[in-house]
Amino acid sequence: TLTDEGIVDLDRPIREYLPVPLHHFENYFDLANDERWRKWTLRMLLSHQAGLPNWRWFSESKKLEILFEPGARYAYSGEGIQVAQMVLEEGLGLDVNQLMQEKVFDRFDMQRTSMMWRDDFRPNFARGHDKEGRNLGHRMWQKVAAAGSMDTTLDDLAAFLSVVAKGEELYEPTGTEML
Repeated sequence: TLTDEGIVDLDRPIREYLPVPLHHFENYFDLANDERWRKWTLRMLLSHQAGLPNWRWFSESKKLEILFEPGARYAYSGEGIQVAQMVLEEGLGLDVNQLMQEKVFDRFDMQRTSMMWRDDFRPNFARGHDKEGRNLGHRMWQKVAAAGSMDTTLDDLAAFLSVVAKGEELYEPTGTEML
């Protein structure tokens, strides 16, 4: 993992990775007057403890807001995962798609998994449905979104989870922490 390789420190504030303050990036202008983002670490973002909503568009204002003190509690947040992706890409110059392919999908032989749509998935994919049973289709992502663009199969996901649960092929502290 990136932590095992010393590339990232999960407890280092993300502000130290970014070339400019977070609110200078287009998707984060809304945070210009809230300094609490400066407390965020990748651990907070990845463990859904940054104080962010799941998605800003679910709120009445449609603006990104920090809803509680970072680190105070858990609340699932797709927004937080997207911030983590942005930190890796903009702050460290990493390619999240390439990282996922090399460090996860290739490593664990997940041949039917990708962060972007592949045409070879077409014969075998699930379509979501709303509560009335209407088909929502399937979003065929052309851009990586760490919080939701991955397509996978049950077999690939089960193989990955098995490795994690057994602690196989993982650096000891990382495997323990993941569990």
